[in-house]
Amino acid sequence: MNDNDISSSDANEMLEEWSKSASYWGEKDDRFIWLTNWLKSASSDEWHSMAIQWNWDYGIEPMVWIARQPNCDKATALDIYWNIQPDFYAASDFVADGRACWDMVACATAVHIPRRWHKGFYQRSQISWRPDRCWENTDMNRLGADESMKHTLSGNEIDESLFRRQIPPAYCFD
Repeated sequence: MNDNDISSSDANEMLEEWSKSASYWGEKDDRFIWLTNWLKSASSDEWHSMAIQWNWDYGIEPMVWIARQPNCDKATALDIYWNIQPDFYAASDFVADGRACWDMVACATAVHIPRRWHKGFYQRSQISWRPDRCWENTDMNRLGADESMKHTLSGNEIDESLFRRQIPPAYCFD
């Protein structure tokens, strides 16, 4: 993945490829194909419910796809951004100097979310978000991110079960 913003069609392609290759504890089934289809029809609130409880061991691709959608809420983008642990990539200078990174999708996302934030890409702001105290002293300039990306957002609280209630009984994402 290069440093340029990718199009929605590229994000869709990335998600489709992930859904076909992802496995659940080493076993292949249709749960990730179901999830990909669900994501494409879900609301911004449903995406947020999923993002705040996503098991990152299954891959970053669904989170990246959400963060690239025009109706991704600011709170969801922030949750995804901070869960990527952008300070790790900056501390390792992977993002800053363009060297190869063990996880290019995460590296690129650690760059793209702040760029999109700065450009005003994230317009929807209806969900509340509170920063973790450990980010208070984060040097946002070092991360190439706006200081506002660690400020509390007011809005609606999203029930975590909003996503879980829609998962077919045969599937689990724990």
